[in-house]
Amino acid sequence: MAYTLVGASVRTRDLAARWEDADLTSLTIGQIYTTYQGVYLLLTHFAYPGITLYLNFIEIRDDFTALQLNWTLAQWLTDHGDATLPTTTSFPTPRERYVKYNDAFLAGYDVELINVGHSPDSELPPGDRFDLMIRKPSVNMSQMWRYFLCSVNGYLHRSILGANNALYILEGGRTRNVSGNNHLGLMSFREVGRTTQVPITDTMLHPLQAGQPLSEGALLTLPEEYSLATKTVLLVVGGYLHVLDGLYSVIGERTLKLHLANLNLADRYFESRDHLNLEPLGVERSLASPNKTSVNSLYSDAVIRKYLTLPQSFLIFVDTVNVYKRLHRLDNTKLPGVYQQETPFFRLPMFGTHGKVQDYIAYQEYQKYVYNTNYLNEPHYNYRTTEWRLENGIDETMYSSRPFHIADSFLMEFGTFV
Repeated sequence: MAYTLVGASVRTRDLAARWEDADLTSLTIGQIYTTYQGVYLLLTHFAYPGITLYLNFIEIRDDFTALQLNWTLAQWLTDHGDATLPTTTSFPTPRERYVKYNDAFLAGYDVELINVGHSPDSELPPGDRFDLMIRKPSVNMSQMWRYFLCSVNGYLHRSILGANNALYILEGGRTRNVSGNNHLGLMSFREVGRTTQVPITDTMLHPLQAGQPLSEGALLTLPEEYSLATKTVLLVVGGYLHVLDGLYSVIGERTLKLHLANLNLADRYFESRDHLNLEPLGVERSLASPNKTSVNSLYSDAVIRKYLTLPQSFLIFVDTVNVYKRLHRLDNTKLPGVYQQETPFFRLPMFGTHGKVQDYIAYQEYQKYVYNTNYLNEPHYNYRTTEWRLENGIDETMYSSRPFHIADSFLMEFGTFV
């Protein structure tokens, strides 16, 4: 036996996992591949005394037979004999690179209302300027647009490359007009991987079984020109970002399963309907009490299809599969819009209760970083105290004694190892 195992550095399949030392001597090769998504074996070789060699065990996975998967590493190394392994003499210490957030206005971007169907210089009334155009002289948008994810007043919007070194944010102008606010956030995937934004169309959506309502789940089938084999898939639904969570799973090279029973659609509808143009959904309301929203209508197949095909609903393909995700809860000061953190500031995107992006300004105060954002209140809806899915209608009425509380917030660290 030419090689001897002296240790291992591994990363488990937990999305938040870091690299750590592990003892793999009691595991079979099959168990190692099942348990870990990253494995480096530390080996010695009789021909190189005093030198540690490093083997990326994941890269040779396809070399094993079904029988060998039941062997231990010691059995495999004995059987391997004097054959050479693709080792290196230095350990490639993984460095973490992650998505970063910036306020577009504070970062110096110029923002204009436009209509993508017309020249940016066209003289159109403000009401016909449904989109946004952003640009910055020092940024080559033809190179960078594949790395940007844009939020307007906290809701993510699909973007495309425009003319004159600009990025067009689709329906961003309409969102600005509906909400009456003017916040624009940018998430940069520059250090993680190139992204592709794919709109969701009605023909992509199918029930799990014939006759089963979409509110219980759906299959999303991509067109033939797309493949998920070497991609990480993120999902945006109604402007809310889902990053490898319980709302979806990849079940095929071109197929996703949407676990729509896990979607808190009612709360999100009430939170976003004063900020996004949700009129195309056609949700029915009571004629006698316009604030009453029909539960059956909200959860109907027709409305869910329209919700999943909004301009603020789309897929994001990231050109890497070697990713991690960690959530960092901020200290809730119980002061409106004020959160704190003791750890260093990394410009991570900030999210609220239901997953809406929170635009913020951060600064250091004593030994902590303070995050100032819009008021983040979580309402206490009366309908939550009832079996509301069996009701005809629900509304936004809140507890009279305690209508809301100051909600918690968190930073999301989504990145890759390089």
